[in-house]
Amino acid sequence: MSIADYLMNYPKTPQLKTNYAANALQNLQQSGNPFAGIASAFLSPFAAKTDRDNAQALQQYAQQNDLANTLMNWGRQDELEKRKRDWALEDAQTARENKLADALEQYRREDEVAQRNRDWSLADAVQQYNREDKVAQRQRDWALDDRKALRNREDQIAENAAAAEAKKVTEREAKKQDELEAAKIRFQNAQEITGQLKTLIDKATYSPVGRKLDRWANAFGVTTEGAEAEERYRQIVNNELMPRIREYMGAAVTAEESARVLGLLGDPTASKEKKRAALDSFLEAAERNLKNKQDLANGTVGVKNDNPLNL
Repeated sequence: MSIADYLMNYPKTPQLKTNYAANALQNLQQSGNPFAGIASAFLSPFAAKTDRDNAQALQQYAQQNDLANTLMNWGRQDELEKRKRDWALEDAQTARENKLADALEQYRREDEVAQRNRDWSLADAVQQYNREDKVAQRQRDWALDDRKALRNREDQIAENAAAAEAKKVTEREAKKQDELEAAKIRFQNAQEITGQLKTLIDKATYSPVGRKLDRWANAFGVTTEGAEAEERYRQIVNNELMPRIREYMGAAVTAEESARVLGLLGDPTASKEKKRAALDSFLEAAERNLKNKQDLANGTVGVKNDNPLNL
């Protein structure tokens, strides 16, 4: 318990117990009652206990009063010491406030000077930045103009390249169409030549006896139908078919294969069946050549045949 709490509960005068036993004994003794001795023996302990309790309460009250007085003296001394400390604290606080006021005033003056210097430095820096920014902006504008010009040139080059490529594609497609039309015409010519040669094969003379009769007739100035058909056949093969055999049959046919066809068609000893088979192979090769041109024109790729003449 603190001193203040104790002083707020200052010791109060104790309420002493009434000694009923002692009063009863006194009344019995004064009355001359014959039983006073017996009652005294019975009541004396109670009377003595009440007296002891009251004496103890008074002693405790005296002790509490002494303690309260001591605490009050301490309280007054503490109050005096506290007042002295408060006065010293107020003096120290006043001194600190004065010193703080002086320091603040000094800081304010220094801060004004520093702020003025910062403002001047900032103004110089802003001017320098503006000058540098103008130079940098001018350089960026120049670089941007250069990039725009370069991009325009690149775009123009790309457009020209795209136009040139489109033109090439168009030319290639047109060339493919032209080649396809030419292939169609060549195939029609191949069909006509094949039909003519097959007709002449049926009319020409190929047996040894027939050839001998044709020579005798020719010696007498007479030309037979078989000899005339054979001569016409030989002229078509030599003049129309042989010079353009690769054009009709296409690039897929090798020189050896075209020579084999020509060898069979130009061999006077070859049978009609072999010559017809050679013509069929020739026409099939011409048809495959036409199909290849159609695939190229349509953008598809034909299947390579290792034996295009089926020989």
